[in-house]
Amino acid sequence: VEASDEAVDVDVTRVGELYETLGAHMPRGPPRPESDAVDDLRASWRRLRVHAEARSAEMAAMETSLRALLMGALRAFTVELRALASEWETAGPLSSVISNEDARARLGRFAAAAENRAAQLLELNVGERLFGLEPTAASELSRITRACVVCERLLTL
Repeated sequence: VEASDEAVDVDVTRVGELYETLGAHMPRGPPRPESDAVDDLRASWRRLRVHAEARSAEMAAMETSLRALLMGALRAFTVELRALASEWETAGPLSSVISNEDARARLGRFAAAAENRAAQLLELNVGERLFGLEPTAASELSRITRACVVCERLLTL
């Protein structure tokens, strides 16, 4: 963008210089509407540059804010996922002291929670890629998902 900015700036300056030269060497000078158009071109270019710089600053501030939001969401996701993994270990459907019905109910709850976390992880990974970060792997989520599949098979036996 900066290279294009400089190239356009050079072109606008060159057009202005050419019209000044024409004005100095032509008996009547260039037609007034053309001279006015060149003056408008310079003013428009200056306004456009100021506007572009302001938007660039706004976008930089927005990027910083969005990155901070993403990092906060990633931290919260990690905490929630660890809590889910801990709950799986302590109150999961594989406990030997619960009935099959309770195990199925717990399995359904954990499978739904794992599915929700997987969808959330996909969204977070998109944000990470946008900011050039390494996508979060969430191995605990993969482990819980695989365990849910195994439990489902065991409970259907």
